[in-house]
Amino acid sequence: MTVHAVVNDGLAVPTDQHLSGHRAEKGRSVAVLPFVNMSSDAENEFFSDGITEEIINALTRINGLQVTARTSSFAFKGESLDIREIAGRLDVTHVLEGSVRRFGDQIRVTAQLICAADGYHLFSDNYDRKLEDIFSLQDEIASTIVEQLAEHLGPVQTSAQDVDVRRGSRDTDAYGEYLRGRFEWARFSPEGTRRAIVHFERSVDMDPGCELPHTGLAASYVFLGAIGHMPPTEAFPLAETAALRALEIEPNSGQTHLALAMVALFYHRDWDAAYHSFQKALSITPGNAEIHYLYGMYLTSVADYEEAIAEARTAVRLDPLSLPHHDALGQAMLHSGLYEEAEQQLLATIEMDPNFRAAIETLGWVYLESGDLQRAITTLQRLPEMAGHKYAAAGVLGYAYAKAGQIEEARRMLALLEERVEAQPDIVVDTDFTLLHLGLGDRDLALDYLERALEQRMGTMIFIATFPPWRELHSDPRFIALLERIGVPGFESAESVSRPG
Repeated sequence: MTVHAVVNDGLAVPTDQHLSGHRAEKGRSVAVLPFVNMSSDAENEFFSDGITEEIINALTRINGLQVTARTSSFAFKGESLDIREIAGRLDVTHVLEGSVRRFGDQIRVTAQLICAADGYHLFSDNYDRKLEDIFSLQDEIASTIVEQLAEHLGPVQTSAQDVDVRRGSRDTDAYGEYLRGRFEWARFSPEGTRRAIVHFERSVDMDPGCELPHTGLAASYVFLGAIGHMPPTEAFPLAETAALRALEIEPNSGQTHLALAMVALFYHRDWDAAYHSFQKALSITPGNAEIHYLYGMYLTSVADYEEAIAEARTAVRLDPLSLPHHDALGQAMLHSGLYEEAEQQLLATIEMDPNFRAAIETLGWVYLESGDLQRAITTLQRLPEMAGHKYAAAGVLGYAYAKAGQIEEARRMLALLEERVEAQPDIVVDTDFTLLHLGLGDRDLALDYLERALEQRMGTMIFIATFPPWRELHSDPRFIALLERIGVPGFESAESVSRPG
């Protein structure tokens, strides 16, 4: 093809390097759709999902390759949509789809990589293997994808280790238990996570020398500890033990380094160790949306708002249908004082799912911090009914009532919290008590609960220096002492924790 360029004063002619860079940026993107379970036993659904997820994980290790995260890819499971429509919604140029048929100790996997622009199949193949060869098969498919993209789009900087899915296990039953655990874990609920732990533990018992279930256990305990559904002083040590064991087996697992980063941040409050673990995780799997999402939380905790927003945007780009990632971007904007931008982001997130409670609560905080108290209350009042129980959002709603001068309603929320402590003793709600007493003007009692929250190693306490409501405590000597005690980077004095902007 002959290519012409128009030349005139002030008109820039793109160089070969510029065109090559643009092509790489737009072309190296792929979404792996959930492989269809073609086995006669519906029980094998977890197996086909697991293969899909492991191929995604392998591809996230490739520098310069944009890989849609599991959450967004799996949003199309069971849908009969045109590949071009899916690619457009996920903002990718290529789509991998396939199927898995399992019979005894044999499996057949079909896979085809499609260019969304013209529907052209870059490759389509069948793989017949013994089940014990599943790891090498996942490697082979991931490597083929990279080779095909490189052939059509130019060289991809990679190595054999970059696409090495997982090493270690030859026990197919143990791997099956691990996949069952991942299937439950993907529900992103406390109940599903507890079921996942049972499967991960079985997998460890069957094959203690495989890194995968240890990493699964670490992630599960981090999740339960961070959301307060397991005492953090119990959950995080269990997570650390599992992560360190996984690291002994496989030093180059991005998910394991991520788990260690979260333990360092939430439990040890060792910001330096957390930073280095995040960087290690990102260097191993630069295309992993979850790592960018959680690293953005770390950056918010140390008030590096510009970079926090950038990381949240990266997570959204890699996982465009993930509601938590969209909410995290809104939270980063809230912490940085960008209230109008935060409102727009959160309204767009709620439009994706009007029942997504986290974004509704964050939006309530945006209205609180921007001074629109009645709008905040109206927004937050939706949460108890959506959650299906009266205790939901009692802390923040009580705080909003108190700030609006509705003291009777605020005290009603306080009574609900006290009732919840009796009814659900395993749920940690010290920060909710802090909020309510702060709103009611009892600063000393609020600080008492804040100190208890720190002692309990509550995950939300990583934001102690940047969480908007705590800003009215920044000049209090007890609060400053708390900051000094946990050593938040860059916050050595009351002046250093002043309101942004």
